[in-house]
Amino acid sequence: MEKKLPEITLDATVFYVDVAFAELREKGVPQNLIRFFDMLDMGSHYMLHYDRDRKNIVTSFSSSAHSLKLKIPQMVDLDPVGVGMKYGLPLSRLPPKDMLLKCPQELLAKRLQNELPIIKLVNENYHIIVNTMELRAVGNIRKVIKLERKKMTPDGLKYLYYYHTGTKKVVDIPDTITELPKQIVQLAIPNEAWLDPVATAKRYSTDPMLLLDVYHFQFHLEARAFPLSQTELPKIIERNLAQGNQLKENRMEHRITKKKLRPGL
Repeated sequence: MEKKLPEITLDATVFYVDVAFAELREKGVPQNLIRFFDMLDMGSHYMLHYDRDRKNIVTSFSSSAHSLKLKIPQMVDLDPVGVGMKYGLPLSRLPPKDMLLKCPQELLAKRLQNELPIIKLVNENYHIIVNTMELRAVGNIRKVIKLERKKMTPDGLKYLYYYHTGTKKVVDIPDTITELPKQIVQLAIPNEAWLDPVATAKRYSTDPMLLLDVYHFQFHLEARAFPLSQTELPKIIERNLAQGNQLKENRMEHRITKKKLRPGL
C-alpha cells in the first residue's frame, strides 16, 4: 500500500524517508515517526539523539546506556527527486542544504490568487479547503470529507480515516470488530498547517511567513495509505476474540453448574 520511498537504516531498524512531510517513518510501523524538525540541523547533516529501545528520539525517560547519536543526511541528499517534487524545482536548482530550501514565489503567488491545493486520497483527488476544514472531491462538490478533531492523532500531526478503496468513501469500523475488513486502508492526512499553511495562517490570524518557514506550501500532496494490518486493529481484534472466548467459557460453566443443581441429579 505504501508509496515507494527511499529507506534509511537506523541501528538495524529500517525507516522510510518521507520528505513531503519531513519525517522518517518506521517500515511496517507507520505510527512510529521521527520528524526532521525535532533533529538538530548541523548544516551538512542532522544530529539525531536516538533511543534504541523506543526507536525514536530520546526523552527524559530514556536510558543513556541505550541511546546513541546518529548523523542523518540532509533531505536534499536522501531524496533529491522527492525534494524537487515538493518544491517544484528541477534537480539543478536544489540548494546544497535543507536550510536553504524556500517556497518558490511563483507557487505562493498562485495560492494568494485563490488557487486551491489538492491532495490525492489513494485514487481520487480532493481540493483542500481549510476555511471550512474539509476536503472536497475534484469534480464533485457534494463529496466532502470533514477534517474532524476527534480523528486527529494525539500529537496533532495527522488525521486518521478508514477508506474503502472500492467505493472511494470514508468508513467507520466498529470497536466490536473480530476480523479485518477487505478493501479498506487507513489514511494518514496531514494537519491543516501541512495541507495549506497560507489558509491556516489566515484562519488563525497568523503571519503566513511564520508557517511557511516550517510547513512549506505544496500544491499537490498525497495522503499516506497503510494496510489495516499495520494499524491498532489487530490488537483490538485479538482483545475482542479473547473476550468472546471468555464469555463462552463463562456461559458453559454457568450451564454445567445449573444442571448440577437440578433436583434428582
